[in-house]
Amino acid sequence: MSFEANKLGRGSSSANNDGPITWQYSSDVDAGAAIALSAYFDGAVDKLNQYDEILSVGTDGPARLQVSSAAGVTPVTVAVI
Repeated sequence: MSFEANKLGRGSSSANNDGPITWQYSSDVDAGAAIALSAYFDGAVDKLNQYDEILSVGTDGPARLQVSSAAGVTPVTVAVI
């Protein structure tokens, strides 16, 4: 399980910073269950906010996640939606 910060990219327009942001993340080594674990996205704690969505692709396929932890708080937690 290894988060790679360079594989997390913003998917929504930077013109709308007041609402949740959509992110995209892809891993060549981690399955979706590993990506959805608490603390996986701790390396992006400075970017992710509560209710942001992450469209992720792991070794076993895609998933849609929502950040459930408050902004700036570790561990970063997500829920599959």
